[in-house]
Amino acid sequence: MKVAARLGGLALAAGLLLGGAHELTRERVAENSQRHAEARLQAMLPFADAALEPTESGYRLLRGGEAAGFIGRHGSAEGYNGEIAFWLAVDLQGAVLGASIIAHQETPGLGDVIDERKSPWLQRFRGRSLANTRWALRRDGGDLDGITGATITARAMVNAIHDALLNPPPALARADRPHYRRLPLKGGVILAAQEGADD
Repeated sequence: MKVAARLGGLALAAGLLLGGAHELTRERVAENSQRHAEARLQAMLPFADAALEPTESGYRLLRGGEAAGFIGRHGSAEGYNGEIAFWLAVDLQGAVLGASIIAHQETPGLGDVIDERKSPWLQRFRGRSLANTRWALRRDGGDLDGITGATITARAMVNAIHDALLNPPPALARADRPHYRRLPLKGGVILAAQEGADD
C-alpha cells in the first residue's frame, strides 16, 4: 500500500512539473514557431526588405511602409498522394513573387521536388501572371516545365497557383487591376481571359 501511495505521489509530482514546464515554455515555443514561419516566408521573396503584416487570410507585404503584395495560404487536392498546401506571394499587379510548400505527401525522390528545400522548381513561377503565361505544362502546350516522373504533382501545382491568381484575396482585388476568368481547356492548355474581352 505504501509503495502504491509513493508511486502515485511521484506520478502526481511529475505531472505537475511537466504541466508547469509546458506552461512556462508555451509562449516561447509559439514565438519561435512564428519567427521560423516568417523566416521561411521571407526566404521565398525576391527582396529582403519586406515587412510581413499578419491578416485574417495571410500576410500583407510592405516595402518602405507601402503595400507591395500579399502572401496567402493555398492548397490542391490534386496531388499524386493527396493534398498539397503552400504559401503563394503575389505582387500588386498579380505576378507571382514566390511560393513555399507547407505540407505534402508526394513521392520522395519524385514529386517531393516541389518542396523548395529539395529543389528550385517552384522558383520557375516567379514573375508569372495571368497576363504572361499559358497555365499548363509544356507537354500540354503551356509555358511551364514539369517534373520528370511526377507529372500529376506538377499539374496539381500549376492548376493550384493558376486558381490562386484567378481568385485574388480582397487585399489584391482592386478595381484598377484586370479581372480574369477561366476559359475551357483548348488542347490541354488552361487559358484565362480578361473579363469583358472577346473570346
